[in-house]
Amino acid sequence: MNEQVQNSSNFSVIDYNPKETYTAEEVTIQTEGLDPTATIEVHFSGVKSDKVSINGNAIVARVPRNSSSGDLTITMNGNENIAGTISITEETDDFYIAYEDSPDEPFSLISFRPYDIGNDMVGDPLFNMTQIGPFVSNIEVSKSKNLLYFANSVDCGQTGGCFGEGYLYDLSNNEKIETFPIFSDAVSFSRSIISTFEDAFFWISRNNDPIDMSRTFVKYNLDTGLVEQTIDLIAQGDPKMPLQVFLPETNEIVGFWFGNNKYGRTSLDTFQYVEYTKDHYIKNLNITSEGKLIGNSYLDSQLVEIDKINGDVLDIIYATGYTIQSWEYSSSTGRYFILEKCCANEPRSRLNIYNPTNGVTTLLSDNLEILGIFSNN
Repeated sequence: MNEQVQNSSNFSVIDYNPKETYTAEEVTIQTEGLDPTATIEVHFSGVKSDKVSINGNAIVARVPRNSSSGDLTITMNGNENIAGTISITEETDDFYIAYEDSPDEPFSLISFRPYDIGNDMVGDPLFNMTQIGPFVSNIEVSKSKNLLYFANSVDCGQTGGCFGEGYLYDLSNNEKIETFPIFSDAVSFSRSIISTFEDAFFWISRNNDPIDMSRTFVKYNLDTGLVEQTIDLIAQGDPKMPLQVFLPETNEIVGFWFGNNKYGRTSLDTFQYVEYTKDHYIKNLNITSEGKLIGNSYLDSQLVEIDKINGDVLDIIYATGYTIQSWEYSSSTGRYFILEKCCANEPRSRLNIYNPTNGVTTLLSDNLEILGIFSNN
């Protein structure tokens, strides 16, 4: 029996699952006669998988990017076996990461890099920046314009605010094309304060005066390169305005404010601000292709669906024993890419793919020193 198992001529495929899958997810192939010392290759419709492992008599292979539906082929020591056909949905969104280059330094060196989801490969830095504190301030990507907005915190004073330098970065030509200073409360220096929709970036600018710290709502038109709209928030009755997600059906910006656990809605027609007090705080809000409003809870390690009207939690989408650091929703496959961290002092993170259609979670990588993941979708 042992001699038969080690003989590659007796190798055969018993079954494989799933038979309908997505790029970057894993397929498990059950076999007989598997030689663990052999040279084994797995091809998905002719595209070789670079992530192949052996677990007993099972071969686990990650579906590579640019593969398509077709034959699933296993080659052992040059002998080819066609397991059958497999249906593959390709991830077409582009992903980027903010990579922690010097996690032990007080002034962190961060690089912004492309990230190949399908092959789990980190690209060369597009640009580098120095960041104060253990977080990335604000990064937003405009798919239609292929532009990135980055607001980098430069200095924090004693008046409760931080100075930030904001600039646009052209992802097509890999060059910085615009710089301008912004001011914001320290608590507002989260990714959500800069929002992008309707080919425009929105943010809240604070007056550069330690006494007069009034704030202004600003709209920057990406087509014209001009500040198109400014609203004095003090005159509106509230200096705040959470900028997290744009709701096209109501022409509103909605979001949560950190600290006071309030959900707010701001009309872009009238600039009327409506606020709802909640017992929870949700960050990193995003809209799915189905129109659901999703965010991750600040204290709990969950992705939850939020009521667009009043900010109530409607459903738990995903739960983990880790802390959700950042997440992105894929418009092309409907999956969630979730960056998790186990401990406050642990520099490395893990990146999971959660597929809501089958409830399967795939560990993409657990050896990442990254602060955030962003998609151009």
